[in-house]
Amino acid sequence: MQKTPGMGKVTQLVVSRLGEIRQWRIKNFQDYLIFYRIQDTTVEILRIFHEARDLVNVLNELDKES
Repeated sequence: MQKTPGMGKVTQLVVSRLGEIRQWRIKNFQDYLIFYRIQDTTVEILRIFHEARDLVNVLNELDKES
């Protein structure tokens, strides 16, 4: 991911004040997702969640924290 941070899928779960949030499935841990955003030359990891969680609700809470 570090060489091509734009490869992650843009999440359609929330419209965020954080900007475009991407998600990436963790290799060898297929039930987990990394949620991140790209800022200039850095990648900011926002959260890592098990996909069984209520992702819409959790990401909405993340947006409220910003």
